Amino acid sequence: MGNGDGTFQPHVDYPAARFGGPTSITIGDFNKDGKQDLALVNDVDDTLSTLIGNGDGTFQSPIEYPAGFNPAAMVCGDFNRDGNLDIAVADASLTGAQISIFLGNGDGTVQSRVDYPIAGAALSLLAADFNGDGILDLAAGTMPSGGPSNIPSGGTMSVLLGKGDGGFQPHRDFGGVTYSPSMVAADINGNNQPDIALVASQSSVNVLLGDGRGNFGSVFDTLAPLGPVQLLAGDFNNDANLDVAYSLNGSGTFSVSLGNGDGTFHPPVNNLSPGGGGALAAGYFNADKNLDIASVIRSEPSPVVLLGQGDGTFALRTSYPIPYPSGALAVGDFNGDHIPDLLVPGSGVISGPSLNVLPGKGDGSFLSPIASAGSSGPGVVADFDHDGKLDYAGLQSNAVGVFLGKGDGSFLPEVDYSTGSAYTAPTAIAADYFDGNGSIDLAVANAATNDVSVLLGNGDGTFQKAVQFPAVQGPAAIASGDIDGDGKVDLLVSGSGGVSLLLGNGDGTFRAPVTYVTGGATIVAANFTSNSRLDFATAEPYNSNTFSVFINSSAVAITPSSLDFGIQAGTYGNQLPITLFNPGVVPLNIHSILTAGEFTQSNNCPAVLASGANCQIIAQFVPTTSGVHEGTITIADDSPSSPHVIPLKGDAAAAILRLSPASLAFGIQLIGTISATKTVTLTNISAAPVNFTSILASEDFAMPSKTCGASLAAGASCTVSVASIPLLRVRLAEELPLSMTVVRLGQN
Repeated sequence: MGNGDGTFQPHVDYPAARFGGPTSITIGDFNKDGKQDLALVNDVDDTLSTLIGNGDGTFQSPIEYPAGFNPAAMVCGDFNRDGNLDIAVADASLTGAQISIFLGNGDGTVQSRVDYPIAGAALSLLAADFNGDGILDLAAGTMPSGGPSNIPSGGTMSVLLGKGDGGFQPHRDFGGVTYSPSMVAADINGNNQPDIALVASQSSVNVLLGDGRGNFGSVFDTLAPLGPVQLLAGDFNNDANLDVAYSLNGSGTFSVSLGNGDGTFHPPVNNLSPGGGGALAAGYFNADKNLDIASVIRSEPSPVVLLGQGDGTFALRTSYPIPYPSGALAVGDFNGDHIPDLLVPGSGVISGPSLNVLPGKGDGSFLSPIASAGSSGPGVVADFDHDGKLDYAGLQSNAVGVFLGKGDGSFLPEVDYSTGSAYTAPTAIAADYFDGNGSIDLAVANAATNDVSVLLGNGDGTFQKAVQFPAVQGPAAIASGDIDGDGKVDLLVSGSGGVSLLLGNGDGTFRAPVTYVTGGATIVAANFTSNSRLDFATAEPYNSNTFSVFINSSAVAITPSSLDFGIQAGTYGNQLPITLFNPGVVPLNIHSILTAGEFTQSNNCPAVLASGANCQIIAQFVPTTSGVHEGTITIADDSPSSPHVIPLKGDAAAAILRLSPASLAFGIQLIGTISATKTVTLTNISAAPVNFTSILASEDFAMPSKTCGASLAAGASCTVSVASIPLLRVRLAEELPLSMTVVRLGQN
């Protein structure tokens, strides 16, 4: 009990359960008597306990309810909107983790629990309205089965959207976070949508920005059986949405997850493949316009071809014998007949390394292989010497072997290019136009040196000396593409330390890497959301049964998130700024900035706001009537959380000025002469500052001086000096009345 001076009385202990072991606690009025009660979970006997408060700092004996296995986190809220507090409990079970919902009866008791599965063991849980429907949702920080030792780079956040009746939709999982014991929901980027921050370590915090629709961080985790080894993107059901195929670790199958066009996927469909864990390649091997797949692994004697049916499924496989394949695979027209062929490097176990090209017949079948002496490692296919014939670059132990194609399915002898002065242990390779000179360049991920070697092509099939750029820890896969939309090719490197994004400078060099915490042994860059921007997917086959899709969407941060102009006298007030910032890696396309209510705005925001840039919106309160006015500024752009609505508020008061004297008399004066000056005092007798747009004297009068500035504070006074300058009058002796107007007054 607090003493009110920062000190506390001696503690009083209450039994939490028969066997103790409380792991989480929450507070609320569970019996609606106006007194705070306690609820806690116990991981020794797997129970939920409620302790009704007496209102004097003491509590009644606990009431116990069976909970799930190893309950670890809890939160209370009115999940079914009946006015009674309910309780949600998340389990830290390494198998079959769930969130249990205990609906409150309003008398301090709860109903039997209803369980909802989540992605993995949870240590943190919170409730908030993540999709703006007025119904409480849940978010749990989880880790996959196997425990923290199996998570080299992070965990997952499971989000369950509430239905409003106490039930919840199936969990949606968002990767890119470190497994965390604590999380909080708040509007972190000022766009009026709830975001989530998680404690990542003693020195860092993970932030997942919400889009107001229940999505966070633009990272979607999709369930995949056993563990994906290699990812392959393609439209396997002809619906114009990219799908993902992946070979599975030791399963004898590969799976296809059909895309929805928004970065999410249907449950996987399994297909037969040889032994599992092998390379995949896609092509149109017959004339039915359905995408087909070829697969090969090191332990099997033959690559196989599976013809697509156009619905995400594939016909029975056909095998083609290759002596001791290395596990790599490529597709291309190597003999110039405009029909896709297969290239399968041999491992050289008996007869030495070889490059084996299986010419395609165009009907889904292939001829016997054409063998050339060559590399046994994975590689890439491109025309390195501009002769119209496909070439091949494959990995060696510390080099890249380049094989120039003859155009008949065979290759010239190998030429090796070192990947670095030290031993680099190359693991993956990509080919693209990194320096913009029209010739193919190479990028190699190096496991031993945790970097990327870039070899710029000379356009004649030769390459310059490798230049190394730092990347993620333990790089295992690489992909290329224009990620930030600036017309320059960038690199994505995935490994045990996450995924590094190296933005290209367009001259063959790259900026310092930006690393995302979820990585893996395979990566593919593709447009999964049909928004013209490259996304990427990655997977870790040995530690997770999911693959993660990172959506390359625009981001926006707005500050402040609301404006209050306070009390304003008159119709025009001072101007208040709003800053719009683009924290993402891609440009932000701004569609419109509109006001509603008695407010106006001006801005310097371009139609396209570059990455890292900001612009300003200047808002002004322009009331036409007195009283409190509310309005909005609405910003529409291409970020997932658009539109962004900024509330505006102002209180309009009448502007009252007192002039003393109220009139001036200058007497008889000759035409063309200037009279002595007279002074008028202006006093602001309203409750708010008054802003002057102008102070003008009518014809035949002048104002030689004035002490009135742009604004006059409430209760303050200023003066105006006035002189008479008659130019022409019929009656010269007439007293000329002064006419002075004060127009368009406003407030700060």
